[in-house]
Amino acid sequence: MDNDQNFNDKTLKFSYWYLTHKILLRKLLIIFLIVLSVIFFAYAIYIIVLEFAVYGQNYNQVLVSLPQNLLNTGGYRALHEVKEPQVVNITVIAGTSERYDFISKIKNPNSDFLVESFDYQFITGNDDVDLSKDKSGPNPARVKKGFILPGEEKYLVDLSVTSKKRINQARLNIVNIQWRRISDYATIQKEKLRFDIADVKFIPPVADGSNKLPVSKVSFNAINKSAFNFWNIGFYVILFKGTAIAGANYVSIDQFLTGQTRPITVNWFEPLPDITQVQVVPEVNILDSSIYMELMAINR
Repeated sequence: MDNDQNFNDKTLKFSYWYLTHKILLRKLLIIFLIVLSVIFFAYAIYIIVLEFAVYGQNYNQVLVSLPQNLLNTGGYRALHEVKEPQVVNITVIAGTSERYDFISKIKNPNSDFLVESFDYQFITGNDDVDLSKDKSGPNPARVKKGFILPGEEKYLVDLSVTSKKRINQARLNIVNIQWRRISDYATIQKEKLRFDIADVKFIPPVADGSNKLPVSKVSFNAINKSAFNFWNIGFYVILFKGTAIAGANYVSIDQFLTGQTRPITVNWFEPLPDITQVQVVPEVNILDSSIYMELMAINR
């Protein structure tokens, strides 16, 4: 009974206070809302003035730059574009009977592109040459075809070229280049390009007083350490006197089977200087499926 009476007394007192201060409370609420509105309005004015007066120039620059391409596409293209094969050096070797050997080392600077095919010719004149035409007259070197594996340095040769005109130098003309992008070439190379060259020997001609042609020889063993069988493999044999190329030859072998060791001999039927080094370089397009022998072909 006492609790109910106390509750009723408090309720009555609050009701009486509210009724006597109702007008004052309303005025205070209106003043609070007005002050709050003024604060928000002033803040909005401050932001507008700040944006247009202080940051307006930067804002306009951003608007102007929106239609522009902000990506560095030029740098991306420069990083990923295909680079042309590079000619490292060219050597002209004069032989007997007005014959010349042309040897050049070239490089594919692209680690993920195969130079699938191209036409090349050693040019001995000063004029540009159309490789689609026969140039057996003023330019005796022949039009030949080649390929370059990704990132590879290799030799190009044209041997025993006949010319009545003395040739001291030449340049290499490469056209009709066909590219093909290769993914993960390092793995393919490690798996398929596994050839060892062993027991390389240069055998100079024997001076026996006879009138026979001086025959120099290079012998070596080629070992196929890959798990693949190849229809044909080529080998460049380059002779050096010191650091200078003194001779070159090319030989190929058929049906080079996995695990096989093949003895190879290459001959030179003309005088050579004192040879100090021999380099044997395999040539095979491991990215060409037609070079691999099928099991049915091996068993025949």
